[in-house]
Amino acid sequence: MANIILDEKIKQAVLLWRGKDKDKWENRYKGASLVTKRLLQFWFEEEHFLEDQTEFKFYPAQREAIEALVYLYEVCKYHSLSELYRNFEIDQAISLASDKWTKYCFKMATGSGKTFIMALSIVWQYFNKFFETNNELRYSHHYLMIAPNLIVLDRLYESFRDNQIFKQFPFIPNEWMFEFDLQIILQSELIPTHSKAVLYLTNIHQLYDKSNESTEPKNPIEELVGSKPDNVDIQRVLLKEITKFEDLLVINDEAHHAHTDDIQWVQKIGDINQNLKEKYNNPIIMQLDFSATPRYLTNQNRFFEHIIYDYPLAQAIRDKIVK
Repeated sequence: MANIILDEKIKQAVLLWRGKDKDKWENRYKGASLVTKRLLQFWFEEEHFLEDQTEFKFYPAQREAIEALVYLYEVCKYHSLSELYRNFEIDQAISLASDKWTKYCFKMATGSGKTFIMALSIVWQYFNKFFETNNELRYSHHYLMIAPNLIVLDRLYESFRDNQIFKQFPFIPNEWMFEFDLQIILQSELIPTHSKAVLYLTNIHQLYDKSNESTEPKNPIEELVGSKPDNVDIQRVLLKEITKFEDLLVINDEAHHAHTDDIQWVQKIGDINQNLKEKYNNPIIMQLDFSATPRYLTNQNRFFEHIIYDYPLAQAIRDKIVK
């Protein structure tokens, strides 16, 4: 299968931007904010040990993926597909329907650590927002993470609940640890927010319109004490909550399920985006798509146009990341 030209060109540019280990630090990652530089230095230049004293290092692919995202969004400021293709001199027609808000896709082999890149992205966004980075860019304290089904939702929740992933692995510099205040809300939890930042974790079906679904009649106990919130109530509250904030960032796991613009998944994000534009005159900050197989259903040889990083299975096997 043909290589992804955009990915190849981005990789070349990112390597030059990163610089070499022997280069002075001030000459590396030029154009990144001071906050971002500190994070990159902490993640990839410092030694890390887990609680059991096992040495920990992020995979090279995880480093390349987050560097690609930072480079495009923060340094190049390419926030649309048309900007990406034009500035990387790729002569290929793109769908204008796919260019309504900022989207970046990561094509990564199953088992290569996509969840870690999600976490890296959240920390990068969180601290630039927290420290009020002044570079004319928008950063986020509010994240909507969408799973395609309950199996994937449970896996994500296992990683993110109670901020386990951020506590167990070295995502946050020690000097900033007490500044990290992120609340995790699972889709069916009708609870008030109390933290500086919020991660809403939901199954995509929880966002679909259920207003026309039939409901069971109330039983005698419900007549007495009131019924529990139904799916329509939960959906309404969830949508109201996530559209309260002008700085929403959307993360799609197993994003190959959202393969065309007429899929409900894509349409629902479009509705949310339109709602935010009407309320705040700003779209969602960005949409990050993660999948091992981000192909269009109607043409299995055609990958998503907005893939900015590709780590194929063959390479992951050669790197002994997956078997």
